[in-house]
Amino acid sequence: MSALSPARALSPASAAMDVLAETTGSVDLATVLDRAALTERVDTKYLIFPAVLGRLIEHLQAEPEGEVDVLEIDGRRRFAYESRYLDTPDLRMFRDHLQGRRRRFKVRTRSYLDTGGSFLELKLAGAVGGTEKVRWALPDRAVEDVAGRAPGALESLYRELAHHGHRRIDTLAPSLTTTYSRTTFVGRNRPFRLTVDTDLECREALRPGRGGLQALHDRVLLEVKSPTSRDRVRRLLLDLGARPVAMSKYGVGLGLTRGLSTRPWADAVGRHLDADLAA
Repeated sequence: MSALSPARALSPASAAMDVLAETTGSVDLATVLDRAALTERVDTKYLIFPAVLGRLIEHLQAEPEGEVDVLEIDGRRRFAYESRYLDTPDLRMFRDHLQGRRRRFKVRTRSYLDTGGSFLELKLAGAVGGTEKVRWALPDRAVEDVAGRAPGALESLYRELAHHGHRRIDTLAPSLTTTYSRTTFVGRNRPFRLTVDTDLECREALRPGRGGLQALHDRVLLEVKSPTSRDRVRRLLLDLGARPVAMSKYGVGLGLTRGLSTRPWADAVGRHLDADLAA
């Protein structure tokens, strides 16, 4: 359930995910990380209906080397997340993504609303399509003021950026807040993860009282995460008629809520996202 809309009813996509998650075995977080930590990986996104995902899971379960399990913590198999994105005053990170720069990055805090814990995260895109994520634990309430409450984490982030050849950022400010529900599947015998997001909400961080974006009511955002792009999961999705789609929660959310360009994600916005903009 979203922290932004506590009374929001369970969407058809989330209800379908709850049913699908019950069809697989479950594992704890330590097992997921042991099988597929994947801090360096290739990510591929799909916007599909839950029924397509159900057929994918059926195919994987039927393969001798392809069984999957679902993450379960304290009896839960679907979890609420909140991300608060930070950007420069001129929205450098958003504009780098908009312009298709290969060597780009995003900065955000991520909070696990059901299980607790928050992190400052740096997500780096490489020149050959890979993704690397680095993160630092944050103390309570530091997501509301990272510079004031967790300056050490911020300095570590700056050092990591310098290590990767990025110039220093002097000012970071909140730009967008997103919440969504996530179910995570993990391969039993191969190192891949499938993260499945539903009930996406986006609001401008500086104007939280304004209307925002609500999406993924009937569809799910599936992200396949594996060491390389040559993976059986992607071939199965192709056989099922699913095609990769360019999709960025930050890019789409900030673009639509502020009236900015969403050109790189036009197919997702126009055909697949099933999104509503609240006034």
